[in-house]
Amino acid sequence: MKITKPPIPVAPAPAPKAPAAPASAEVQRTPEVLRAMRLQAPPADTPEFGHALVVIHGIGQQQPFEPLDSFVNGLRASLREKRPPIPDADRAVHMTFGRENAFDHGVRLAGADLDVYEVYWAPLTQRKASFVEIVKWLILTSFTPIQQLAFNLPLLFRRADIQWRGGQTLPRILAAIFSVVLFFSGLRRTQPIDLTPGQSELKLSWYILCLVRELLRMVMILLAGLVIAALAAALVSSSAFLLGQLPGIWRDTLPAVLSWRDSLTALLFAAAAVAAIVVGVSVLPQLREVMNDTTPPPPVIPGPPPSRNLLGGLAMWSRPEAHERLVQSNARFLFLLLSIVLFLLLCGLLYRFVQGPPLCVYGSCLTDITAYVWIRLGPAGRWHLLVIGGVVALAALVKAFFIDYVADVTLYTVTNENSPFAQVRRDILAATAGKVKWLLRKYQTVSVAGHSLGSVIGYDTINRLRGEARVAESHAADIRRHAGALRALLGKTVSGPAATNADALMVRIAAAFGPNWAATEVGHAQQALQQLEAMLREAGITDEAVADSRHAIEDVVKALTDPAAAPLSRAELNRLTTLVSFGSPLNKVLYFFRTRVGVTQTVRAHIINDLHGFRLPADLFASDPAVTDDPAAGKFNNTEPPDGLYWLNVSAPLDFVSASLDFYDGVHEYRRWYWLPGACHTSYWRDGRFYDEVLAAMRRAPERAQAPLWVARP
Repeated sequence: MKITKPPIPVAPAPAPKAPAAPASAEVQRTPEVLRAMRLQAPPADTPEFGHALVVIHGIGQQQPFEPLDSFVNGLRASLREKRPPIPDADRAVHMTFGRENAFDHGVRLAGADLDVYEVYWAPLTQRKASFVEIVKWLILTSFTPIQQLAFNLPLLFRRADIQWRGGQTLPRILAAIFSVVLFFSGLRRTQPIDLTPGQSELKLSWYILCLVRELLRMVMILLAGLVIAALAAALVSSSAFLLGQLPGIWRDTLPAVLSWRDSLTALLFAAAAVAAIVVGVSVLPQLREVMNDTTPPPPVIPGPPPSRNLLGGLAMWSRPEAHERLVQSNARFLFLLLSIVLFLLLCGLLYRFVQGPPLCVYGSCLTDITAYVWIRLGPAGRWHLLVIGGVVALAALVKAFFIDYVADVTLYTVTNENSPFAQVRRDILAATAGKVKWLLRKYQTVSVAGHSLGSVIGYDTINRLRGEARVAESHAADIRRHAGALRALLGKTVSGPAATNADALMVRIAAAFGPNWAATEVGHAQQALQQLEAMLREAGITDEAVADSRHAIEDVVKALTDPAAAPLSRAELNRLTTLVSFGSPLNKVLYFFRTRVGVTQTVRAHIINDLHGFRLPADLFASDPAVTDDPAAGKFNNTEPPDGLYWLNVSAPLDFVSASLDFYDGVHEYRRWYWLPGACHTSYWRDGRFYDEVLAAMRRAPERAQAPLWVARP
């Protein structure tokens, strides 16, 4: 039977006082300013605010507020397209909190009644892993599928079973073909095979085919990893060797004596070459920015929306508030054209340096030193310089990619707690969990959205917060135990009306920390303890056992009073309603970097399953029925998702990082088709349909079956 606590009268939170009359219009406090001030205040008895969404970015050189900007503008664009029109669909209010708070900035979307925040963790991984360490990690990871084949078999057969049960035609056709091949090759027995109920020989063939496919995939992963690591190491090491050859090439090519005009000519040639490279490199980002111009349209005005024909569009852009946006958009396009023209002019100038007569300006001429060097180099020398430049540039790009992108995965996915990289993972999780915990104590519902590695961080954050909730339940169990002992002692030492009042206070304290306690009950318990202390002082009770029990309760309650250090309660955890993972490598992280547990390590497996097993199948770890959890601290049921968290996973078939999360339970899949393989991993940020699905997921969360994220033990 479910244990419920008696209701405790809670005084309603006082209404915020009206701001004092400002001395001038510049210091007038708007509703948005008051909202930001209330967010910085200590947590109220009940969450004062409605809905919050926190965005966690993925790998790479992210800049502050870039994910926040992309997500907010994407949601605004989605809200603008809603029919009938949503009031204030385009209105976004910037909220500032200060560096001392969990978040220093946030954006409120009035049209969705949603506050959006970001977790910016990129600085925590900067320059923490060297290029050599990353290459070593890549080589070791390439051997992981072979080393953990037996350990990953439950994952492989789970995916095969999902594909078979999904009613897909292709698995059945492939299984039939494979069965025929086995039969005619003599590898399949002609006698009937003893199968368990519900199986068939065709399904068994499908499992064998999936295993063969996995073996081929393991070979491909091994070869690809070793080839990439070898090429990267060879490029970086050879670039230093090739750069060392440049002094000898110039020494054999340049004349013995150079005049000041020769030096000036060479300097101008080098400056023009560097300028051409810089401008040429900037053209592609400018082109991408122009093609993905996210300049928002003019703000929505009351009344019927303008027509979508040419006249309607001109009417929208003719409004005064649209002029600034139009100028910015046109300026970006004009600057792109100027950059292309400048690049072509610089290329023409370089050609003139090496092919034509010396350049002259108002009678002052440069020398033909560049043309002389060009001729002295000859075709072989020029090709040699081109190879050196290409190898050095490619090596710089590869090294930057490894250090700026692959290093994030290297640092975060470490499973060895003795590794020096483990501290980086702990720092990222601690920062993210602290921010999400702050939101859970301020808002009625909280959603977490993570891109790429950010989805792995979001998932691990949920596991971490569930562990914190278990600690909070243990504290509550300690309080109930001490309260029961103190109640028995008071029954023996206190008499008369004081005994009745003391007993009522102990019942109140024990009930405040029942199975469904909330962090807001801490204040009521403190009040009851203060009343109990005053009552015992008036009654003259000085029994040491009574004092020890009371101090034991006070110590535990005091540990729960600090919002920053106190663990999350179950009621606060259950405010987490939505998880959105897009471009997520969770399947791959589980496959490559799952903590390896021996078959006989059943106790360790049980603990790891509690720490990291949110919505994972129970058969992934060894189990022992004799290993159970403390009944006083609630329970985690990871075999089937009984909780009400709505998990939306958005993936793209051409995005090699993302995939359907077949290894997890209770995931709602949504696929998008992006046709540019090199850019599809970041195309989610610019996809309006993706943001439509995010808004729909947050709407579905309250409509789910009313089950908490963590159920109490009956």
